[in-house]
Amino acid sequence: MVKLGFQEWFQDLRTQSKLMVGFGVVSVIILTMTVIGIVTLRQLSAQSQTVYVDYTIPLSDFSSMGTGLTQHHELLLDIAKTNRKDDFQKEVARLVPLKQAILKNVTDYESTALRVSRSGRDEAKDLAQLKPALDTYFREAEAALSAFIDSFDSTQMTAEQGKEMRGLGVLALTTNLTPTFEKVIGRHGEQVMTMREVAKDLNDDSQGLARNGTLLLLLGGAVAVAMGLGIGFIMARYFSRGVIHIADVATQAASGHLQARAKLSTHDELGQMATAFNSMLDRITSLVQTEGERDQMQRQLMQFLALVSDVGKGDLTKRGTVTEDMFGNLADAFNLMLDRFGKLLRQVKEAAERVNSSAGNLRDTSGQMAGTAKHQAEESVRALSSVENLAMSMRQVAQTAGASSESAKQ
Repeated sequence: MVKLGFQEWFQDLRTQSKLMVGFGVVSVIILTMTVIGIVTLRQLSAQSQTVYVDYTIPLSDFSSMGTGLTQHHELLLDIAKTNRKDDFQKEVARLVPLKQAILKNVTDYESTALRVSRSGRDEAKDLAQLKPALDTYFREAEAALSAFIDSFDSTQMTAEQGKEMRGLGVLALTTNLTPTFEKVIGRHGEQVMTMREVAKDLNDDSQGLARNGTLLLLLGGAVAVAMGLGIGFIMARYFSRGVIHIADVATQAASGHLQARAKLSTHDELGQMATAFNSMLDRITSLVQTEGERDQMQRQLMQFLALVSDVGKGDLTKRGTVTEDMFGNLADAFNLMLDRFGKLLRQVKEAAERVNSSAGNLRDTSGQMAGTAKHQAEESVRALSSVENLAMSMRQVAQTAGASSESAKQ
């Protein structure tokens, strides 16, 4: 029901409205594809931004962090070789910015969204192991440096004690701190590996999103093209079928089949043209039927004229054909008049026979009967004169009708 209702509604639309509806559908599809493309591009942009902010920058920072850790440890080894307090203080001052940069990298990375890779590597868990390792490394390094600081304080210990204290510091920096440093480097490498895997997952997601968006846009474009061609084909077929149907009806009418009619009931331009064409055929058929009626009227007039002529010649046995038109009524009335006139003549004949048979016996009344017969004969003559006058009138009517028919044909 809904489909039929929509079809009837669409067929009743004007041609321009049909075209607007068709182009509107195609425009909606194109607009939808545009929106999908924009949404896909925004998602790709957001994904790329996430990869850049959460992983590209942190990976670069962590690379610098690894370099900073190596420099920090090498500087500690250089400090272990110093024997002068001034050189020691200069080298220790270089450690401070390196440590601050390393801790800042960890803090910045910790503020980002930490994720789990598809392989199961967890950034948060790796970071939870990296931070204690860093704290242990810096704490042991500071403890070793404190031994050096005490070794340079001559007010609290002798030169021999200072030398022993420096030896402890050198041992701590060169031997005891090495496993802690290697553990930090190992945890740093694990953290970088996890970050790379998560970044790879996000990059794969971006590639998949781009592929899906591309396929969707291609599919939507194909659908839009197909819909446009389909709507154009349907509308062209609808218009061509309507025009061809009206042309076929016109061909049938031109060949003489005036009962052919266009069967289009829509309210668009084609339906209006079909209605106007049918009305024109109705008028033409009506005119053709009127001419036929005039021809038939002329034939009936000629037949009636022949009937009147025969009656005028004395053949009272003739009768007109009674039909359902006005000539049938006229013939019926004329036949009734002939019946009455024949009855009157029979009465005259019977009266004459009675007069002849009783002439000898009724001599006294012969004059009266003769007068009556004469009177009836005069009536008969007058009746015949009336019939001849009526015949002349019918000839005039027939001639007038014939002239009207010739005028109508012309």
